[in-house]
Formats: sequence, structure tokens, C-alpha cells
Amino acid sequence: MADHLSQDTTPKPVELPPTPAAWKRLLRRLIPTWKALNSVNNVYFLHISYVVLVAVPIIAALQHDLLSKWIHSIPLTFRLGFFSSLFLSLAHMFFQAFAPQLVRRFESPNDLYRDLLQIKSLQKQYLPDDEAFVFNIEHCRESFSSANFRAPCARAICGLLYGVGILLGLCLLLERSLIVLRAPVAA
Repeated sequence: MADHLSQDTTPKPVELPPTPAAWKRLLRRLIPTWKALNSVNNVYFLHISYVVLVAVPIIAALQHDLLSKWIHSIPLTFRLGFFSSLFLSLAHMFFQAFAPQLVRRFESPNDLYRDLLQIKSLQKQYLPDDEAFVFNIEHCRESFSSANFRAPCARAICGLLYGVGILLGLCLLLERSLIVLRAPVAA
């Protein structure tokens, strides 16, 4: 009977499942924004992927037809380069198709505000009686933020494509680096 009295009888708190708002906040943190994807999209080095995307199949076809007697398979370097370029090109096309124009055109809400100020000054110069065009920095921030978080599925797919493409590019770099490190040193 003493054992029964010594047990803790305080009720344990019930864990509630996450609310839809909590899931939305979590997804908002996990999925890259269009602005972050725009930063990757603007890296000039990644635009070379179109050249590789065309060149690798041509080289592979030439290798298959002309060099099949000497080389029996496509080298790992070509395969990594091709698939890295493929994923980067798909990500770039996906970004161009789904990223809002506001995010593609302006780096930040401040750039948007600066352009709107130029428009406002031209309006005052050429249409002094027109007072319909009203804006402020908060309007620019809200518009940019709203556009930046639009289309979460498209952002996730675009981020995934960029991630896989960059990862394959790093594998290519690692593979080439290992070949150089293993090369015999000439005395």
C-alpha cells in the first residue's frame, strides 16, 4: 500500500500536435527565399552550365563513334560535369519561370524604393497635378517580402535543383583534385 502512495500522481501535460501556423513558420525557415535563390542565380560561373550541357553529349557522341576502340566508357568527369550542368540549368530555368519579377529585378526593398523615388520625381516634373501615386518605404518592404515568400513549392524545387547541381559540381572538383594529388611528382 505504501508503494501505491509513493507514485507520482500529478497529471502530465498533454503534447498538442503542431498547429498549421507552426508548420507554416517551419517551412518558411526551411525553404530558401527567392532573394536567396536570386543570389545563386546571379553567380556568373554557374551560367557556364549551358555550355557544358551542350558540349558533353557532343563529346560523348564523338567518343562513342570515333574513340570507342580506345576508350570504353564516358569518364566520371564528363558524367559529373553533365549532370551538374543539367541540374544547374534546370534550376536557372525554374527560377526564371517562377520567381516573382519584383525579386528578379530588385536586390532589396531599398532598390525598389529608390526606383519609385525616381518615378515620383518624374511624375512631379511632368504630371504635377497627379497625386494618385503614393508609396513609402514600408510599402516597398511589404511588397518585396510578400513576393520573396511566394510559391513555397517552386522555391523548394528550385533550391533543391541548385543544391544538387552545386553538390555534383563539388564532387567533380574533388574528383579532379584527387587525380592531381595522386599524380607522380617529377623530380
